[in-house]
Amino acid sequence: MKFGNEGDGGKASCQCGSGTSRSGMSDPEQEQGEGSRSTKTKRFWIGVSLIILFLFSAANVFLLLFIVPKFEQIFADTLPGRPLPTVTEFIITGRIVIAIVTLGWPILGAILLRQRKSSAILWINIGIVWTFFQIGITTIALFIPMTMGGDIFGMPDSNHP
Repeated sequence: MKFGNEGDGGKASCQCGSGTSRSGMSDPEQEQGEGSRSTKTKRFWIGVSLIILFLFSAANVFLLLFIVPKFEQIFADTLPGRPLPTVTEFIITGRIVIAIVTLGWPILGAILLRQRKSSAILWINIGIVWTFFQIGITTIALFIPMTMGGDIFGMPDSNHP
């Protein structure tokens, strides 16, 4: 509380939460202004998250549809008759399904965002984590056969019969 005798020339006034701020706006108007700024900020960051998800998804789909088949050919040429690790076989065999699931995340995220569902940001963030994880797993799966690291990822060790 601030009373009138504290520096305003002795005028009798009280600024004790009466509903009006120094700017002349009532408290609900001021809160609404701050709330809309907060809403705009939230929408901005949700939009940025959705763009990041689209970029990660596009990179993953490119990797699955264009890079994985080239590695499949490299494996067929350099490792004829040798089994590939389980994880690599899974990525090579299921790349179309994985690409469809990866494309589904940003599409459903955009639909949820458009419908203003509260779960949109959760869906988008889980999609970012999923896609980042999938890119990592795909990359590791493509380089395991080149290292021939034994059966750590389901690949039979070539040193033992």
